[in-house]
Amino acid sequence: MKAFAFLLLVLMPGYVLSQNIRRAEYFFDIDPGVGLATALPSFAFGDSVYFTASVSSTGLSIGLHQLYIRTADANGQWSLSEAKEVSVVSGIVNAEYFFDTDPGVGSGIPIVSFAMDDSVSIFSSISSTGLSF
Repeated sequence: MKAFAFLLLVLMPGYVLSQNIRRAEYFFDIDPGVGLATALPSFAFGDSVYFTASVSSTGLSIGLHQLYIRTADANGQWSLSEAKEVSVVSGIVNAEYFFDTDPGVGSGIPIVSFAMDDSVSIFSSISSTGLSF
């Protein structure tokens, strides 16, 4: 009986402290309140979870933002929010270059051949005619 009581005392704290995550939500920049953010889609319940969900950035301005995620356990207790910095960009549609002195936005030498995307790799020759050594 003493061994049973000892095991009960040793194992009980782990049972009491364990969590079973049941809900998750996210928000950008400003907290709308616990339970009021955008719910993350279904996931396997457990004491830890791995999210692979896409989140919508609709309505966010271009630039840096904070993405917050928090979870709730089976008892409805919410975790602290965890923040990650994200950058919202638009597709690049124009590119230009210049040497030494910036002539101003839109006044450089246009690069006419590149794929429109959120980043650009240029694999063409740029003329160095007129540059001194």
